[in-house]
Amino acid sequence: MRIRFPDGGRTILTYCTNVHAIEDFDSVLAALARYCAPIRRRLGVRRLSLGLWLSRRSASELVASPDARARLREALAASGLELVTLNGFPYGDFHAERVKEEVYRPDWADPRRHRYTLDLSHILCELLPADVEEGTISTLPLTYASTAGPASAEECATMLAHLAVDLDRLAERHGRQIRVCLEPEPDCIVETSDQAIAFFHDHLRPAVRRRGVDAAIVDRHLGLCFDACHQAVEFEDPVAAWRKISAAGIRVGKVQLSCALAVPAEASSQAEAALRPFDEIRFLHQVRRRDRKGVIEGWTDLAPALAARERFVEPADWRVHFHVPLHWEPEGQALRTTAKDLLGLIARVAAARPLPHLEVETYTWNVLPDSLRPRDDETLVEGIAREIEFAERALAACGAQRES
Repeated sequence: MRIRFPDGGRTILTYCTNVHAIEDFDSVLAALARYCAPIRRRLGVRRLSLGLWLSRRSASELVASPDARARLREALAASGLELVTLNGFPYGDFHAERVKEEVYRPDWADPRRHRYTLDLSHILCELLPADVEEGTISTLPLTYASTAGPASAEECATMLAHLAVDLDRLAERHGRQIRVCLEPEPDCIVETSDQAIAFFHDHLRPAVRRRGVDAAIVDRHLGLCFDACHQAVEFEDPVAAWRKISAAGIRVGKVQLSCALAVPAEASSQAEAALRPFDEIRFLHQVRRRDRKGVIEGWTDLAPALAARERFVEPADWRVHFHVPLHWEPEGQALRTTAKDLLGLIARVAAARPLPHLEVETYTWNVLPDSLRPRDDETLVEGIAREIEFAERALAACGAQRES
């Protein structure tokens, strides 16, 4: 939906369709009718903006076929939907039985990642509403740290510099601005705001200059996607992180509104029992533990963290990269979410000009514990709509109103 602030600032509030299994173009069209249009009707808005996930397969079908792009445009219009942002992070089947670290392949040193992202840019450029100045695409933060080599950051920067030049040509040719946004994530080589700033300063801008191009091209076409869950897992203060990123002159093109699992220090002894139902086989759920001295320890997934039983004896705060519904309030004292951090971030983002796109991104609805998992399409639609309403209320507290 379109959001407007009293001073005229405008943005879009949407949700990411990577929650749905949409591996090919036909399943994209089916999802618009099965989920997206019902969510729009449930929200009571005339027009709903989408954060559409297109796999490599879907993107290839769309790029190769003007007819497919026309069909997508017609389907969006017929359902009261519009396309303003894309999720270009998962390349392959994001709903395979096991995804885990495969989500980071191919990385930004691989030409396939560049080709895929440029294809997404062409698609978004063509389908972007006429009155929207900039489309955004979120993407992985370079590569997975455990498979990175000493030159990985430099190799990824070189490929992204190539992309920035391509996006500039696209803008000149079509008059449409596309911004590709790196999304810091735990256990990637860019996982914190400080690492993101260092990458832009030490690698990305120099890589552009080596091509004989003004580094300002980075500011026009590249940026960051700030995922609230990811930064909460890192125990980053979201407002302080936002200030640092802004001071470094890096644009945040998209904010993913998401909540992580949390266990407070006073409930450490209950952490294992509280978290075990969230240990599942499809996605990675990185874990961070911060003790009373502020020392942070990490695990690549929830299973190895749960196996470290001796760590649950001493009081410590726990954060888990498991996107949980924004409006969910766990029962009892052991389990919490990082919704408070998210609300603080929304208040800070509401003051930013220009405003980033805002995208609810809870892709884990179908792997939640049985007590939280949707029973059918209707309960999934209801759950996603309630998340969007949660975000809309937070924006309304900052003076925002929906336009449509």
